[in-house]
Amino acid sequence: MSRKMSIGAALALALIMVAVAIPVTYLFAENRLNALMGDLHHRVAQAHTLEEIRGVVQSEFYRSFNEDDIIAEMVSGFVQGLGDEHSRYLPPEQWNAFLQRLEGQQPDLGLELRYVPSDIAMENDEEDDQLANEPGILVIAQVARDSPADRAGLQSGDQLVRVETPTVVLFDEENLTTYNAENFISGINNVETEGEPTVSVNFTFLRDDERMTANVRLGAGISTVATELMADANGQDTIGYIRVISFFRDTASDLDSAVRALEAAGARAFIIDVRGTYDGTLGFAAEAANLLLPVSQPGDAIATIHFRGGREPQSFTSDAFNIFDGIVTQGMAVLVDENTAGPAELFAYALSVARAESVVLVGRPTRGINTVQGHFALSQVGGGVILSVGTIVPVGGDVAWNVNGVQPSPPSETLQYNPYSDTSQLQGAIRHLSPVISEE
Repeated sequence: MSRKMSIGAALALALIMVAVAIPVTYLFAENRLNALMGDLHHRVAQAHTLEEIRGVVQSEFYRSFNEDDIIAEMVSGFVQGLGDEHSRYLPPEQWNAFLQRLEGQQPDLGLELRYVPSDIAMENDEEDDQLANEPGILVIAQVARDSPADRAGLQSGDQLVRVETPTVVLFDEENLTTYNAENFISGINNVETEGEPTVSVNFTFLRDDERMTANVRLGAGISTVATELMADANGQDTIGYIRVISFFRDTASDLDSAVRALEAAGARAFIIDVRGTYDGTLGFAAEAANLLLPVSQPGDAIATIHFRGGREPQSFTSDAFNIFDGIVTQGMAVLVDENTAGPAELFAYALSVARAESVVLVGRPTRGINTVQGHFALSQVGGGVILSVGTIVPVGGDVAWNVNGVQPSPPSETLQYNPYSDTSQLQGAIRHLSPVISEE
């Protein structure tokens, strides 16, 4: 039996609901305001603290200083205070170089320089400033693999004599002193392309007392992969070796071209080397992995980023296109080590899970980074910050998929090697793939 409410009763009920809602709404708003005010008081106290130390420094510090430098250091300290080794502040020069690398451009020479004082300067540093000013030498301490400096033939131990672009002399050993060495190092490391897409940097140096020269091209496109056709265990050139240097914008297309070129040259099994690879983004790594994953429905997730709070997860999806089934039909080995990190870990893990029957991981456990870093420009102080913003979960994995690093495949009858020898890892991968090839 249904009952109908009179208009008067309905109106009375509505008024009661409004009367109840008003104080509830007010109470909620009051609580929210109190929370905001409490936070406001805390923020005001923080601002007063910063202003207090600024006033003390301005009035009492014994020499002049640059406030912009201090602000930059404060920003860097703020990010360091997060206690996350993967989050960091990048000053403007480093930030611009980072953005250039993501776009596939080489913004730096790829070498580390060190000033070595003369013996006289080292012995008399505290005794005689004139003797301490005896010039030492500027040497190359390290050259990054596949960098412009490496491709130009520079090596660690080379002693610089002169460095110049077509328009600027960046270094001349005749002008080197203990006191200007850092300025020379900074000038060489931060050479700009002078408004042009690329610039030539000419190095004159000594190697084993022999005077030599090298021309380094700065600003040219980064080679994200390096390739080689290798002999299998039977002496036949059937192993396609691809070293993935970084996961940048061009990596997927570079990998596609490399696989097809090696296949055309006779490769029937492949080794992909991501040992020491960490640079790039997860998105570009997912694009590269997509080329080699099994054919799936468009939109299937390769991996998913989970953010804090209620923010919607973000998935990297498949486009149902790959080159593995058509070309890489005889198996694949992926070389990894403790310096394989971030994007390279996702790449290796995705392949090993999706193609467990034909892909083996060879080497040592990877770094074990399952957080995702986002990058954000800072308009006031300049530069930008790289922050860990979420965790990544590949398809077939869980939140702990690489807590202890991505693990190599267990040894088997065909997969035997010394994990602590890079050469043994490579040879072990070749031996593992060779029986597959010989059975054709």
